[in-house]
Amino acid sequence: MKKAIVLGAAMLLAGAAVFAAEEKKGPAVKFGGNFQAGYAFQFGSEKNTTKQFQDYDDSKNGDVKLTLSVSDADGLWSVAMDDFEKTAGPFAGRHVDARATIDLSKSLALAGIDTGDFSVKLSVGNRSEAGSVDMLTAYGDWSGEHYQRNRIQGDYTTYVDVAYGKLVSVRAATSPMKKEVGGDSYYPFALSAKVSPVAGVDATVDYGYVAKTGNTIVSKHSVGGSVKVDAAKLLSLDGYKLYVGAVDHYGIDTQHETTEALTEDNQNILAVTVGGGVDMVDGYVEYSRRDDVNGLKVGANLNLVKGLGLSPYWEDTDLDEDGWKVGLDTSYLLGSVTWHLDMNYATDGYDTMVDTGKAKTQNTFTVSPYVSFAF
Repeated sequence: MKKAIVLGAAMLLAGAAVFAAEEKKGPAVKFGGNFQAGYAFQFGSEKNTTKQFQDYDDSKNGDVKLTLSVSDADGLWSVAMDDFEKTAGPFAGRHVDARATIDLSKSLALAGIDTGDFSVKLSVGNRSEAGSVDMLTAYGDWSGEHYQRNRIQGDYTTYVDVAYGKLVSVRAATSPMKKEVGGDSYYPFALSAKVSPVAGVDATVDYGYVAKTGNTIVSKHSVGGSVKVDAAKLLSLDGYKLYVGAVDHYGIDTQHETTEALTEDNQNILAVTVGGGVDMVDGYVEYSRRDDVNGLKVGANLNLVKGLGLSPYWEDTDLDEDGWKVGLDTSYLLGSVTWHLDMNYATDGYDTMVDTGKAKTQNTFTVSPYVSFAF
């Protein structure tokens, strides 16, 4: 009888230990995301306006920015979701864009097949335009002008990513669904490759068929590349920042507005950034050229007080024409929530983006209070 009681107690203890071990492993599914919402108050134009705060090239009004991510604890799969209010396009009426990524290498490892330093990932679904970068890039978005964006015009795309360690990676992106551009239909696809021969040096090349480069230019054929040299990492300069980056994309048979057919015009977008500093203070200078239009942006990041961020900048999108913008982006981290207050003043003639064909701004002052947090 005593042996039975001892055996039963031992089994209960063993079960509790197993259960506790399972608990320590954490949840089988991980959740994450970020949220941003606020307003932009503009004064000084012919009609004062108030609208939802947004990235300047976001075409929608009235939507908050919410992105969600879900993944399993082993990293076998993940789902990224955004654009929760999309109502246009071939999937009109849906309330969320979502893209699923499956790590085929880890799946094969569970089946006893070791791929070594090679990794293969499959991704399928849709993302908002702002959240989609279909081609690999080495150019960092230091200025926030999004020159690194290069994506095909597919509404529902599939990626295959193949990599060998951190040395080489290749991405093929395609959409089996026809995309209408200017009255004609196409099957978009892209191929890009990235090499990182040493820590601190990255370079890419890419080709896209019916692709959108930067913010607005759509091309039937897009050929480009990018490079980044992080001198601080390359030279092991701890506590310092020193980098240079460049990106160039040449579009063949391009258009400016989605209502126009692709033309025989060719366009080139070039951007070069040089930056450096220390953790408390750093700055950058970005030169851009869209065909024969030269632009310049100079900015700094000041982190002199813990939790307080100050980012002043000056920008001129067309150095040959009148008009420029000066601004100050401020933020304060309170707990896990960041409170923002962005301010800028644009003089008469400043164009937010010279290749959109939009009317140039008048003398305007814009104040944008908003809040953001990650979870």
